[in-house]
Amino acid sequence: LTDELRPLIDSMRLNKVTLDELDTYLHARHAREANAYLKELNPEVPGTIVTNGTRWWANQQAAVEGLRLGFTISVDAAQAPLFEAIRVGARLSEVRDNAEAMLEDARNRGADGFINFCLMRSNALELPNVLTWAEANQARVNVSVVRSPRSMSLVDAPQDELRRTASALEGCADANGDGLVLNAGVLNAEVQRIRSWAVQE
Repeated sequence: LTDELRPLIDSMRLNKVTLDELDTYLHARHAREANAYLKELNPEVPGTIVTNGTRWWANQQAAVEGLRLGFTISVDAAQAPLFEAIRVGARLSEVRDNAEAMLEDARNRGADGFINFCLMRSNALELPNVLTWAEANQARVNVSVVRSPRSMSLVDAPQDELRRTASALEGCADANGDGLVLNAGVLNAEVQRIRSWAVQE
């Protein structure tokens, strides 16, 4: 306790490292060992790595080789200014290049690839463009709803904004829906969800 834990806590406090950050570090530190053990135990067990797509290095690719580990990659906009305002410090061009490489890598290993889109007030109208890009890369799109902070939450938007957003997305669904196979129905599902928020009191 005195020789290991207390110095660690003091160092974390000094460097403003949170427990969540320490947990992430420890998980990453042992990821290679965990992957090697999984490969030895049963390489056919499917799994998913959730990532923001900002990094895709050769050592990462080597770490998943031989495993059925797929990827879920967060992409919240198709336009660089908006994407980079949401994902501070990230560059859309780099994330797209990394995401496309990850998705191809997953396909080559027989694993799944998904795009996760965090729906909020600022990016709701970007969903059709993200769906089109994901479809071109043979990836399904999951839509997660941002609820906090409330200022960013579409759920808490004024009724007229909700109706305008739903109508705009509905128009995109009518115009582009035939081009989607993997993601057929995603836009219409979100339109219905947004309309349901608009009728809530």
